Amino acid sequence: MFKAEDQLEEIGRSKGVKEAFVRGEKQTQQAILFTYNGQTHGDQGQTFIKRRCNLRRISNDALVVIDFTDIDDADVVDLFKPSRDRLQNKTPAKVLKSELEEIISENEMLREEEERRKSKDIKEDTEELEEDILDEILERNPSLKGYLKAGNKTPVIEEEGDEEVDYEGNFYPSKFNIIKKYHSRSDYQVWEEDEEDEMYVKRIPSNRSSIQRFELDATNDFLSREKDPGSIEAEIPSIIKSKRLKDGILTLRLDPPDGLSSGDALTLKLEVEPADTSTGELTRTFSIQITDPVEKTSRPSPQEEESGAGGFELPDATWVPEEDWDNHGFNEHSIVRLEPSPDGEMTLFINEDAAPLVNFRKRNNLKESGKKYVKQTYKLGVILYSVGQYMEIEREYGEDPHWEEIDPAEVVETSMKGIAQSLLDQTITDDKLDDITY
Repeated sequence: MFKAEDQLEEIGRSKGVKEAFVRGEKQTQQAILFTYNGQTHGDQGQTFIKRRCNLRRISNDALVVIDFTDIDDADVVDLFKPSRDRLQNKTPAKVLKSELEEIISENEMLREEEERRKSKDIKEDTEELEEDILDEILERNPSLKGYLKAGNKTPVIEEEGDEEVDYEGNFYPSKFNIIKKYHSRSDYQVWEEDEEDEMYVKRIPSNRSSIQRFELDATNDFLSREKDPGSIEAEIPSIIKSKRLKDGILTLRLDPPDGLSSGDALTLKLEVEPADTSTGELTRTFSIQITDPVEKTSRPSPQEEESGAGGFELPDATWVPEEDWDNHGFNEHSIVRLEPSPDGEMTLFINEDAAPLVNFRKRNNLKESGKKYVKQTYKLGVILYSVGQYMEIEREYGEDPHWEEIDPAEVVETSMKGIAQSLLDQTITDDKLDDITY
């Protein structure tokens, strides 16, 4: 098992060190080697570990070597081609691969490293996970975005889109296109490869990662299903920090390798497999150009403002653990404390060890990644319910003399004690629960 990027960084090695061991494209993809008397007689690629063994995060760094030297010659003949470069398409080879799949899938060391990397990815992308969850909410309810932003206090009834059409993707995708302009899942523009006979260029600031979207006509579970799951691979694996596929739109967060500065460029090839094509895969190649660094406080682009959660910032929200309850007057039944300011800004303090959240974790055997997902879902739910109620009370009763002595924040804090009891059960579907529990 080659070390992961975070482990390489801990010992002072740069990204991409593991790729330096081999040069050829075939060798880079090899993961399982069958040897006999010191010579390789066949191999299996990374996809075997990734798809058949369902160990996605370690597939690029795992190397399995199986030595057949002590096996009788007569038995080896039934396994390998006379050319000594691949397995025979016979029963012994099929049994070998089936047993190999079981051994690798159940290997404790590999599973632990897979889970470690998965947990680390979730931890590093906590903010991005929150954005994804919020994006899903706003995708389903676009009027909520205007409601929560300053000014528009009443949800707008949309004239179009009342009937939600279920998306039906293909089990094996046949279309993989670069999206050059994106507004929503039903309003985007695909890059045509013959446009000006140039390659599509993605510009990324030297101090930022960036989102790039693609049109991919696959089912939403294409990357996560148990049977023949799909994959999206890059020639530089570390460049893809996150992947999300929903309703035919593939969203990748790209983070170019360290060491690149403004003016540098690289060509990136992406491969999607399996696919409904003659080669069994779909590919797209485009250019990444590194631009000048941008200020962290810079406003999002108009394109980002019009898509998903772009342009909307959640109010400040701070977790309060049990050891800090006394500082906020909390107990296990407390959910949230609101602190509105005169300028209209809102700060929330959310009980990290509230009974509804703790009980949900106890009722469900959550994976580490699941614990992160549940926590962020709960946080977003508390924020959205709290802010929505507060704004409605202000709008409805702000001028009512009977409410002069009543603090809207206290009303919300009380009502949230009831709402939080079933917040997670209503928000997290059974299918999602299956994904995040053992």
